This record gives sequence, structure tokens and C-alpha cells, in this order.
Amino acid sequence: MVKETVLRRMVYTATGLVIGVAALFAFVFIPRLAVHPQAIADGVDRSSKVFFIIQLMAAAVLLAFIIRSRHGGRKIKELLVLAGIVVILLAFMVFSSAIYSLQTYHGLYEVAILQLVCVGANLIAGILAIIAAIMLRHWSSAK
Repeated sequence: MVKETVLRRMVYTATGLVIGVAALFAFVFIPRLAVHPQAIADGVDRSSKVFFIIQLMAAAVLLAFIIRSRHGGRKIKELLVLAGIVVILLAFMVFSSAIYSLQTYHGLYEVAILQLVCVGANLIAGILAIIAAIMLRHWSSAK
């Protein structure tokens, strides 16, 4: 019972972080990059939309895991690991984007710093999701 609560909280935290990062993409990054002329010329606004879509897909997988586990359905451990790996890879891509923004675009420093915060949040979320899947697999095999 306690183990399931710990796992749920880990997945809830990971899901909250991923959704929070997606919200920052939707309400801060994409609108700011969509009006910056140099970012538009480089196509950074379009790539940010791709990052946002990938982030939403990872959030959907995490939410699907929560819904399935709450209703007693089969737990989808493999998708939880996949979502964790995708979120970690996305963190590395956003990190390179943030560094590029810091070096290239003047006036977008606050966006780049927020992107670095999102990188940390994505790393934490991905690690939590992978740890939860490993613990779930370990605890289910011990039964």
C-alpha cells in the first residue's frame, strides 16, 4: 500500500513537471519567439512548436499511466520508461536551444533562462518516471 502511494506520487510529480513545462512552452516561449524577427528567420519558432508537441505527448503518456493505474488496469511500465527517456532527451534538446538563444538572440535572455529551468524540470521528471517504472517492475516481480 505504501509502495503504491510512493510510486503514484513520483508519477504525479513527474506528470506535473512535464505539464508545467508544456504550459511554459505554450504561454511563454512560443509567443516570445514568434515575434522575434531573428528567431523567425532561423525557424526557432517552428522547432519550439515541435518541442511543445513532444512535451504534450509525454504528458499524455504519463496521464494515461495514472488513469490506468487508478482504475486497476494493467500498468503500462514500458510506456512509463519510454516517456521518461523522451522527456530526458527533450531536456537535452531544449538545453542546446537555450544555449543557442543565449549566444544568438539579444533580448531573449529571460526566455533562455526559463528554458534552462525547464531543462532541470524535464530531467527530474524523466528520472522520476524511470525510477517509478523500475520500482514498479521490481515490486511486482517480488509479489
